[in-house]
Amino acid sequence: MNTADLVVCGAGVIGCAIARAASRAGAEVVVLERGEPGAEASGAAAGMLTPQSGFPEPGPLPEFARLSMALYPELSRALREESGIDVAFRGCGSVRLSGSEADEADMERLRRWQTGAGWDVVPLEEGRLEAFTCGALRAGLGGRALAFPEEGVVDNRKLVEALRQSAQASGARFRPGEAARQLTISSGACTGVRTARESFSARTVVDAAGCWAGFDPSVGFPVPVVPARGQIVELFAPGVELPMPVHWGSTYIAPHEKSRLLVGSTVEFVGYEKKVTARAVTDLLAGAIDLVPDLREAELTQVWSGLRPASSDGLPLLGETPVRGYILATGHFRNGILLAPATGEAVADLAAGKRPRFDLGPFRPERFFSRKSGAKLAAPFTARNGSW
Repeated sequence: MNTADLVVCGAGVIGCAIARAASRAGAEVVVLERGEPGAEASGAAAGMLTPQSGFPEPGPLPEFARLSMALYPELSRALREESGIDVAFRGCGSVRLSGSEADEADMERLRRWQTGAGWDVVPLEEGRLEAFTCGALRAGLGGRALAFPEEGVVDNRKLVEALRQSAQASGARFRPGEAARQLTISSGACTGVRTARESFSARTVVDAAGCWAGFDPSVGFPVPVVPARGQIVELFAPGVELPMPVHWGSTYIAPHEKSRLLVGSTVEFVGYEKKVTARAVTDLLAGAIDLVPDLREAELTQVWSGLRPASSDGLPLLGETPVRGYILATGHFRNGILLAPATGEAVADLAAGKRPRFDLGPFRPERFFSRKSGAKLAAPFTARNGSW
């Protein structure tokens, strides 16, 4: 039997961030992954870091997101030293444009509460919008425009690989192709995990398996996370200078290195059906071209989809469960890349029996579990979260 202090189930950006933090703190860590590290939602993301622009209402999630965003400059520097990988973090800001009356109302609520909280939100008139976006946007868009100077982008695929290499350099052992199948539970405590081929004994198990987090139905309570499919189009547009991500209604365009533009994204609750559809690609391209007319001549280089873990109340599940030693770290939905730095540090603290350096109280899984039955039905999926 393999032994470790901590077994992490899932090697997406959340699992890799936890493994890095825990192994650097001296824990012996094993990471189980059903496929390849970062091959699911983490690799399918657009790499946007938007702790403000997607939150029209105050709450614990935007607060946690801003704390996590503040870790990115130092994290990106450290990962470059530890792994040799530049994760292409840029604190370039972002712009949000209203695409409807509902957007206008959301953006006004956002502006009021965030400026009241002392956060940096910059209203843009038409002339300033053109300067901010280097004249790339269609003229006469109208409506409200807000700039968020503290937001940015990162190369999410490089980020996952850098976190993995850093964790490995600190001793973490990664087991790709080894899906966690069943928890080992004795006297109400989790003592390890079984895969199809092996058993792993550990003091603590962290379930960071995304929308596959409920892999063991015999545990006695449901994990209220479901897959939300998102489709993204990649364009190669060397003639378009877009310095920062732009959100317009349900469309966003995220600029990356080497003239790559990522256009997204859909939110589809279709179970575990991960495919690309003609309708989604058509809608995404139409929205992008309407926003940036010069994209008519861009090269369509890739399209893909991913399954993001969405909790039933729109908040991540971070913390202990009714089974001692079994911790959940899932349900980040569209914010996994953004929340990975803070999640990794806080959950690693929790797994080591320490007080988490960030407050996980609002995200504790116990909000879904009753004392008598062990579980309760999930609330309707109505929360606003990130760039919905």
